[in-house]
Formats: sequence, structure tokens, C-alpha cells
Amino acid sequence: MLYHNMKISNIERGACSLKLMGRIFFVLLIINAALLYVHYSNSAVADGYDKNALTYSQEIEVQYDGKQFIVTHHFTNLAPLDYDIEWPKGSSDIACVESEMTQCTRSDEQLSKIVAGEATEQTYRYTLPKPEAVQGVFEVGQPFAKIANAAPQLTTVHIVDETTSGGMWVTGLEQIGTHQLEDFHYFLFAGVGEVTDLFWQQEVTPLAHRGERFTLFDRAVTDEEFGEHIDELLTQFKSKHMTVVLHQGNHNIEANRYVALPESEKENIANVLFTKSVQTAYGIPLEERKIAELVGSILLEQPIGTPPANAAYGKLTETLAADDLVRLENALREPQEEPLTAERFDQLVGSASHSEVNYFSEMLAGQTPEHLLLYEPKEVVHGEKVLEGVQPIKMKGQLYYPLRPLLAAFDYEVTSDEQSIHVKSEDETFRFSLIDSFYVYQQKRVNLRQSPYMLINGQYYFEEQSLLRIFKLIFEHHEDEIQVSSLRAVIEEAVEDEEEGSAKS
Repeated sequence: MLYHNMKISNIERGACSLKLMGRIFFVLLIINAALLYVHYSNSAVADGYDKNALTYSQEIEVQYDGKQFIVTHHFTNLAPLDYDIEWPKGSSDIACVESEMTQCTRSDEQLSKIVAGEATEQTYRYTLPKPEAVQGVFEVGQPFAKIANAAPQLTTVHIVDETTSGGMWVTGLEQIGTHQLEDFHYFLFAGVGEVTDLFWQQEVTPLAHRGERFTLFDRAVTDEEFGEHIDELLTQFKSKHMTVVLHQGNHNIEANRYVALPESEKENIANVLFTKSVQTAYGIPLEERKIAELVGSILLEQPIGTPPANAAYGKLTETLAADDLVRLENALREPQEEPLTAERFDQLVGSASHSEVNYFSEMLAGQTPEHLLLYEPKEVVHGEKVLEGVQPIKMKGQLYYPLRPLLAAFDYEVTSDEQSIHVKSEDETFRFSLIDSFYVYQQKRVNLRQSPYMLINGQYYFEEQSLLRIFKLIFEHHEDEIQVSSLRAVIEEAVEDEEEGSAKS
């Protein structure tokens, strides 16, 4: 557990938590200089504007009447270039708004673009439907318009709640203040970046900690040491401000910039925010959080996060050789030139283990692969024939081959039952026990220190050295292929050549 509460009577538990928190900071300090952080910078360059780094500021006024949101959205600090506008899903009554200070000179007729021009501001108004509240809670995903080809540097959000029904609003930005009047309640938020989600709950949770990058709402007595630790953690990753709400309900809601958890989950806060910081640092999509948990586990060298992510981490450590894990960790500490998706993570694992991997892409696609398979990309060749269906896999740096199709090339027949694997040819018989570590060759028992086989997806795989030792198969590794031959055949051929040479002499 990562959370350390000064009020916990179990001192040992608290000390252990702080030790692990310190470990997190050590990891962050090491990778801080190497990671390519996702952050905002000025878009102006020497010769004008960099179209790949456009930015803007925005001020958003939200009027809520209990049935809908009326949003007045001011885009400011615009460059004199074209911008594409993305409207929130379900928005209606979209219109450009003029005032004494702002004209609609840069708005096209379809209201889909801010066209090139000298004006640095444009204002729009649109309406959003209110989602159905469930148990005093509702959330609006992507509630505000955004410019598709630019990033907001500074966002200010004003919420005027005309229902005066109480409750609290969360945007992920720092809450600057609130004010309650007879006719409406007012909330003000401001900070760096965008608002990706809007959250409301009927329960008003008191403010417990306000830091530069972390705000905590909690009924319990504030643990300042804990709050400072979280702020330091998020600062190390140069994370945007995040908000955590601990409530008495049972909802568990997570967005890019806030988390609402039951009070019983308090000790998981650092875990959750560490994972979200990893997500931000590596550009991992929100829907691929398992990859962020997996990366965090690798960096901390211990599992964190949800059970599926822990299971994936377990498979990774069970499958990769120690050197492979070191190469993978080093690769994660290097600058990331593109977002770390599940597909890219597969590529990093494959590169570290010199294999082909698609496990994590399948996992994120909703599949549940039983094994993490590291496929050897080389073809297996016997003589001049490529052996179809013989694709080796790696486990802890050792190669394993599918037994049935491999031995078929050498005229062995492979069958199995609940107790044994049977292998036979015209002059040899083998029986491998599936219960104990031994096999029987020509009715003679041979004990094994460990089983040479694995059952993967209904097929038995044998380790390369065991195939050499037991079946006398020779594997020659080349750049693009693995040449496999029978030692017996080689010996027989050598004997025949020697006899033929003797006969000629």
C-alpha cells in the first residue's frame, strides 16, 4: 500500500508505505531527464508559427439550470492561421457571438473552423444536455469545444449553478474559489491545459489539501506530509494539476485530471496518481491504463494497479530473461518519440527480447491470452525445406519448439493422453510422464531434474537443449533462419562416407 496516514496506529505499516513512496520518487528522479514529457510550449518560432505546435488560451462560462448547460466559450491568443473546431458530442444551438470587443471575422459559415485572420479572439455559444444523475452523481465527457490542431495553454472555467441545490463541481483544474448567493452558486477553476471531463456530486466533500499540482477533498484530518508527497510526485513527472475527491458513496470515477473514490480507497491514491502520471509522461491513452500500470510496475520492480495489470506484469517477469527485463527498463527510460500505446509496448518488449510479441495489444483489445508468447522471428529449416507450423517461442531466454510438427519432419509420431506424451518412430519409443519428472526410452526409465516441456494453447513445446539431449537434434542459428538436423543422421552419413572412402582405397 502506498498511502501513509499519520493517524494510523500501525507504525510499521506507515513506515513501509513511506519507504515505497521514497522508492517511487527515486524512480522518478532517474527517468526525469530522459522522458519526453507531454507539456505545453509557446507556438511562435523564428520564422512565424509552428503549425505542429499551435497553442491558445480559453475562458469558458457555464450556465447550468438543472436541465442543460449553456456554454459561452472564448478562444484567445489565436495565431493568424486556420484552426479546426471540434464540438462536444450532443451540442446544439451553436453560434458565434459578437461583442464590443470581439467580432466573428474569423468564423466560417459552417462554424467548423476558425479561419486565418488578424483577430486573436473568437467567442461561441452552444448548449449541452445534462446527463442523468445516478445516486447523486453525474459526469460529462468532453464537455467543451476544442481546437483539433492546437493545445490549450491556460484554461479558466466559470460555473454558475442556477439550481442552488448544493453539491460540488470538479474539473481537474485547481478550484480557485466558490461563492453561494440566493439565486445561484458560483465556482471558479483555472490552470494549465484542457478540461476533458466535468463531474458533479451531491455530497460536498471538504477541502483537505491544496497544492501546486494536487487538490484533495476529504472529510478526514489532512495529512500534510501525504499531500506534499503527492505534489512532489506529480511535479517530478511535470504532470498537470489533478483533483482527488474521497466521498462517502460507492462511485469510483476516473478521468484524465480527477479521481472520485470511496473513502475506503484512500490508501490507493498515491498508486492511482502515480499511474496517471506515468500515463501523462508517456502519452499513454486513457483507455489503455493497464499499460501505464504495467510501465509503473516495471519501473518500481513490483506490481501496482489492477489485478489484470498485475497478472500481465507477472507473466512478463516469468517469461522474459533477466537481461531482457533490463533492456526493456532501459528502453522505457529513454525519450519516447511517440505515445506509448499497447502496440508500441509490444514492440518494445519484442525488441528487448529479440522476438515478436502481440500479447499486450490482444489484452487491450479485450482478449484474454493465456500466455505471454515471445515468438522467435526466424524460420526453422530442415535441409532446404521450411518447417510449417514450427515457430519457436522464448521463455526466460530459452527457445521452445512445438513438438509434434517439429518431430514429424524426422518421422516421429507424437500423441498424448492425460498421463503421458508418447513419441515413436520405426525403431524408437519415448514416453514422457505428465505427472513426475521422468521419461521412458525403450522401456528404460530416465529421471529428469525438471520437465523439458510446456503446454501452451493445447500444444506441447520442448526446450531446445532437451531436444538435443533426448532426440539428438542439432540447431544451427543463422541470421535469418534456424537450421535443424538429426545428429543420428549426421553420424550415419559420416559412417557411410568413411566406409565408402575405405572401400575406394
